[in-house]
Amino acid sequence: MQAQDPDKAGQRRPAEQAAQPWTTPREDAVLAARSGDRPKVAARQAAVLAAQRLDRAEAAARESALLAGQRLDRTEAVARETTIREAQRLDRAEAAARRTAAVAAQRFAAAEAAARRTAAVAAQRLDTEEAALRRAALRIREREAQAIRESALRAAQRQVAVDAALLQAAVRARRPDDSLPAAAEPA
Repeated sequence: MQAQDPDKAGQRRPAEQAAQPWTTPREDAVLAARSGDRPKVAARQAAVLAAQRLDRAEAAARESALLAGQRLDRTEAVARETTIREAQRLDRAEAAARRTAAVAAQRFAAAEAAARRTAAVAAQRLDTEEAALRRAALRIREREAQAIRESALRAAQRQVAVDAALLQAAVRARRPDDSLPAAAEPA
């Protein structure tokens, strides 16, 4: 029986098939068993496994970088949100402080206005009381002056009466005869 030529049968020789880059490790093992080129096939398998490990490591590194980037994005988003909330809280605190200061200023202005009104009313009352006291003192002085004048007038009237009585007594004492009429007295 004549051996069939591999090229005529549409097949490649084992050595040529082992050199093809598109074979799988299983096919490489089969070819190595057929061709006896096991060290080269083992090196090829090791290179393929190393490339696969490298691909897995790169994929894991990319996934880790992606996860780290996502964590960083979430951290940055949380930080931005926290910063925004702190800024809003600070704005609200500043607004509340401004409102409190405005209310305090209004209360202080109202208190000042009330104090000024109270002082004005007190000054008016004091002026009224001082005017009343001045009028009362003037009336007292007028009464005292009137009483002094009336007392002086009464004293003068009494003195005039006393002087008249003394004059009459002196006139009577100078008459030689009280029976004579008053017309006969010497001038």
